[in-house]
Amino acid sequence: MGQFQPSANQLENMLKMASKNLNTDPNTLRNKIQNGDINGLANSIGGPMGMQLKSILSDQKKINQLMNSPEMQKLIQSMQNNN
Repeated sequence: MGQFQPSANQLENMLKMASKNLNTDPNTLRNKIQNGDINGLANSIGGPMGMQLKSILSDQKKINQLMNSPEMQKLIQSMQNNN
């Protein structure tokens, strides 16, 4: 299974969607991601979901599995169709 390589447009759409769900602005979320602030990102979410996110984001194999899952591919396709 190859490593997922999203386009710039896909990344921007995912960032907007995630920041909306986390009640934060996209630039703050982008900075946390770019700086590798997994703890800050997970703390923004909190609870079991934050812990699960921390576990996934700290493991490249889990990231690839998630990004290549049929559900994620469907979500990405949906976002592309909305542009």
